[in-house]
Amino acid sequence: MERKRKGEKIHHDHDHDHFDHGEESSDHNVDILKKEIACHTLYRPLIQSHLECLKLCLDNNKNDLQFEPIKLGNQPNLLKPGRPELDYFMEAYCMTLNKLKEAMEEPQQESMAFINYMYSQLNELAVEIPSSTTSSVTNSSSKIDD
Repeated sequence: MERKRKGEKIHHDHDHDHFDHGEESSDHNVDILKKEIACHTLYRPLIQSHLECLKLCLDNNKNDLQFEPIKLGNQPNLLKPGRPELDYFMEAYCMTLNKLKEAMEEPQQESMAFINYMYSQLNELAVEIPSSTTSSVTNSSSKIDD
């Protein structure tokens, strides 16, 4: 009976070791995928699109955000031919960010157009009022105050 426990324990330790190797392998795969993404030809446009969206959210303070490229050192190009799913993902992500930027810009542009229109209307009103009318309005308001 004691031997069985030892065997079970050894078997259990073996499973634990297998789990550790699987976890290390998974971490390694994640690191490789991150490097493949960072080396992808669409990575820079993706980052740029992301920053453009952030700039819109931050009231166009374009000087607040700066992009420093990721330094990968002397690593070889990790792009493997035959990764169409990564290409598709990167293209879709870039397109989605561009559409998001356009959707965020549209209300801002409409608001600015409205504000500019109202400003021009107010400017026209100020130009159309003769100076004698302005002084009579001022005199009328001072008479009301008396």
